[in-house]
Amino acid sequence: MPDKTDGNLTQRADRVQLRAIFGANLRTLSASALSIAELCRDLGINRTQFNRYLSGEAFPRPDVLDQICRYFGVDARILLEPLETQSNKAGQGYAPLMLDRSGRDDMDRVMAAPDIDFARMPLGPCLLYWRSFLKKDYLSVNMGLSVVRPDGKVGMISIMPRKIAHAIGLSVRLKDRRRIGEMYQHPTGVSFALRTQGTGLRQFAFMEYSYMGNADIYAGECMNTLRFGHLGRISDLILMERLKPTRAAMIAARRQIGYKSIMDMKPVIQGYFTQADT
Repeated sequence: MPDKTDGNLTQRADRVQLRAIFGANLRTLSASALSIAELCRDLGINRTQFNRYLSGEAFPRPDVLDQICRYFGVDARILLEPLETQSNKAGQGYAPLMLDRSGRDDMDRVMAAPDIDFARMPLGPCLLYWRSFLKKDYLSVNMGLSVVRPDGKVGMISIMPRKIAHAIGLSVRLKDRRRIGEMYQHPTGVSFALRTQGTGLRQFAFMEYSYMGNADIYAGECMNTLRFGHLGRISDLILMERLKPTRAAMIAARRQIGYKSIMDMKPVIQGYFTQADT
């Protein structure tokens, strides 16, 4: 007759291990947030409860897990496997991006992505530096994530910072600040088309490879379909910086996120955004 005590101990050990895996994965993903407090507000999760997830003391309910997965663009395997394991299985970046129907409308009818040059395609996490539409000498800096979807296309997601959305009069709700779309590879660079879900606002950009000899920085121009602020521009410069998908890189990148003065950026970023003003 099986020993029920041994079985119960094994089950408890398994649960502890799974909570530890989930907590470690969530800590890695959360490193990209400006702060845990703001992340909890975006997710609508109590800060104390979120800390219990981070420490491996608790699992989220299915609906909360779904919210977390959608926010970070991962799937439920974050309960079961370390992110690094998922990355290795996927070949590049994190798990396949979970795009909802509203982010896959007319762009889903575009031809599937051709063979990808993984050395030059900025898959995984990145920083996007957009010129502010409110102040010429400021940037909106936010995190983005690009992964190869099961259909062969490259999905892309980013979250507009709460402060930026508020400053230009847009909704600050998380679902309204999500920018979802696709990225495409070209002989001389990459392009993307994103849709801000709460407004119908779309952004289109083309960026060339290897700005100033740096293979991890892509430089180009972006165009919006709405005008914001007194500057009244619908197109301006944009930079994308490819990041290593490590905890240390995410923590360093988090310090850059937000509404930032160009002069507070590192020299290569400063140089690009001030070149047209001199």
